[in-house]
Amino acid sequence: MTEAGGAATLSADGSFNTRPDVAIVVFGETPYAEFQGDVEHLDFVPEEPLEILRALQAQGIPTVSVFLSGRPMWTNPEINASDAFVAAWLPGAEGGGIADVLIGDAAGAPRHDFTGTLSFSWPRTAVQGPLNAGQTGYDPLFAYGHGLSYARPGEVPTLSEESGVTGAAANPDRYFTEGRFTPPWSLALRDAGGERRLGQEAAGASPRGGVTVRSADGSAQESARALVFSGDGGVANISAAPVDLTRQTNGEMAIGFRYRVDAAPTGPVFLTLDEGMVDMTRLFGAAPIGEWREIKVRLSCLREAGANVAEVSEPFGLSTESAFAISFENVRLASNEGDAVCPAD
Repeated sequence: MTEAGGAATLSADGSFNTRPDVAIVVFGETPYAEFQGDVEHLDFVPEEPLEILRALQAQGIPTVSVFLSGRPMWTNPEINASDAFVAAWLPGAEGGGIADVLIGDAAGAPRHDFTGTLSFSWPRTAVQGPLNAGQTGYDPLFAYGHGLSYARPGEVPTLSEESGVTGAAANPDRYFTEGRFTPPWSLALRDAGGERRLGQEAAGASPRGGVTVRSADGSAQESARALVFSGDGGVANISAAPVDLTRQTNGEMAIGFRYRVDAAPTGPVFLTLDEGMVDMTRLFGAAPIGEWREIKVRLSCLREAGANVAEVSEPFGLSTESAFAISFENVRLASNEGDAVCPAD
């Protein structure tokens, strides 16, 4: 985030240590390519940009959102939390052109006006079908050719924040990113005493202490979770309502995650996808203690190990009866670029 009219930083309680005159918040899609980009809805999933926008809004700070994407997306909550919203697409090396129309001269007057208009219709819901001007039932949120400027300002009423996407279908491919479990996914810890579901809690334990979790530093501060298995049996699972991963499995996609072995396994350790289990003991046992590594395990490998990929409610889990400690981050479905493995091979 950058601000005009003075520097400011966001504090842990959501307040700003200096009040900017206007805040410019730049955010956008997570990079995708080919198979991963073929999603079934247009909902913009990441939560952090919306949290920042709402924190600014609550403090009465005028906010301009600059949204970077390769396609129109459902961003009604973000639009509602903004005083102005710019669909900047993917400007690449010409990103300076965005600043040219946003930053005024010394007198505060615009140096350049906006001239671009929508080259695609903007969706009313995240599940709206093809939006082609002139087709029967054409009903976008913003029509083809829509656009405002300093010379032609306009008001947008409060928009509906019902995306039309429900359950795990809202996010079938990102489970734990940037230190958070992406809704509707959450962490559950199980042992012989039952299950405890933690949601977004950063620390907790299974009912009998078979496995505990806490936040840990990975690629960023508190971007990871650290699991400690006591040796009395424990399971840690990311779970939500079932989703169908048949297409992704046939496309040779994989469960990808970064991991750091904090204490070597003293017995078998399994990666699970519902009922499918693959033995990770050799791989985790050979990893240098304290060193971050990345792995992709093919979905087809887990299907062959017993997973019903047509109805997946627990896409990632670690299970062991022995003492073991490991940290993980960035758990998601990943494309197999020749680097996915089946540890059982």
